[in-house]
Amino acid sequence: MSFQTQQVAESLLDYLLIELFDSLLLGKDGENDGANLYEIEQMGFRIGQKITEKITIDRSRFSEKIDVIKWICKDFWMVLFRKQADNLRTNHKGVFELTSNQFEWISKISASTVAESQSLAEKYVVLPQGLIRGALSSLGVSCLVKADIPQFPNCTFTIKIS
Repeated sequence: MSFQTQQVAESLLDYLLIELFDSLLLGKDGENDGANLYEIEQMGFRIGQKITEKITIDRSRFSEKIDVIKWICKDFWMVLFRKQADNLRTNHKGVFELTSNQFEWISKISASTVAESQSLAEKYVVLPQGLIRGALSSLGVSCLVKADIPQFPNCTFTIKIS
């Protein structure tokens, strides 16, 4: 893929995400509708499942859950964000933290204040939260995924395996 084609594809994805969130999060009165965040997360879940099924079709099953998480950090992250997750931490009790510095999907968000940017970013990470949960579900790992933005535009995804 040429550099120009890649830029066009990235721009289209940016516009698609903007329109998705605008149409689902803004109610008829122009007010935020938090109930639609669940729809976005579920959409991410289904997409994450399908992407994972497609890219792991020729791969043998993972034997350990840590191997699944490492695969998410390396291969799955590369497919979605063209880079690996920047950091992976665990407490060895079924809780993992994936950190992405300069998380691409929120790095371009701008508002009049940092607090507004942070608030918007918290809504935009619901989709990747669902993508991760869907990917893990497709690989046989039942979990909860929570996104946190400790310092904009860094993002941490906490995965709690059930």
